[in-house]
Amino acid sequence: EAYRKVLANYKEGKYPLGDPQAAAFGLGGALRGQRRFDEAAEAFAMVGNFPQSEKKQVLRSTLAAGEMYDSAAKRALAVEKYREVLAADASSPEGQLAKKHIGKPYKYD
Repeated sequence: EAYRKVLANYKEGKYPLGDPQAAAFGLGGALRGQRRFDEAAEAFAMVGNFPQSEKKQVLRSTLAAGEMYDSAAKRALAVEKYREVLAADASSPEGQLAKKHIGKPYKYD
């Protein structure tokens, strides 16, 4: 809940400076740990919506969103996220994992 509150306050302009993309990524991680995969995917996907997000953060969170969609048995959405990663930087570590996950779905343990 704390991550959601930080993000809501950011959207209301209560935090003019900050790192909302880190809060979104943290929310995704917390939801993943609770096995709430759909919500985790949405939180990870939110990272790219913040203008101050760095390329590496966006790659990492887009890959994570794809993994969560795979975990939620939403393969088409997962592949869409993996393709976004590949289009952005296929040679990155995230791109290599995305390529692997396109061939074999990610499985959360």
